[in-house]
Amino acid sequence: MDFIFKEINDLYLNEIYDLQMSLFQEGYDENLLRYNSKEMLKKVLIKNSYTLGVFHNGQLIAIGILQYYQTLLKDAELNILLKNKKFDRYFTVKLIIVKKGYRGFGLQKQMLDKMVEHIIQNIERDKKILFLATVSPKNKYSLNNFIACGYKILALKKMYGGYDRFLVYKEVKSESKIDKAISE
Repeated sequence: MDFIFKEINDLYLNEIYDLQMSLFQEGYDENLLRYNSKEMLKKVLIKNSYTLGVFHNGQLIAIGILQYYQTLLKDAELNILLKNKKFDRYFTVKLIIVKKGYRGFGLQKQMLDKMVEHIIQNIERDKKILFLATVSPKNKYSLNNFIACGYKILALKKMYGGYDRFLVYKEVKSESKIDKAISE
């Protein structure tokens, strides 16, 4: 199948929301995926985020949203878990969804890799970057995809109203395009 990956914005709000709702119609619940209202999605899409859409035959079939934070969330436990490491930039994988019928093509892994690569290529050189995400322990496919993309499990926490979530992270250092070309 031919898939097109491209950056999208809040003009796709309705399609993103419908994609999320299709998961709940399949039987997903907040034990697997945190529900995001249209208002919440719109805020995320227009403020400090990078959203990658995947299209097949002109239809949006997958999305990944990275959200940028200037500082690490004020979570003392998180700082302890990360051993008080300092980073220059912080991103969270806010949402990543692949429509039923398109799973099994590696789209989630490709989106994770492409989102990280986009940030590395568009940030100043020699910056330490932290990527964080939460994954339900009941969503083994997503957890395995994050781990395959270099994320590590940091902790298991109760979040989003008492649901278990693995907190996963990935540390990356940005490099210039010249450094990248030399290393290849």
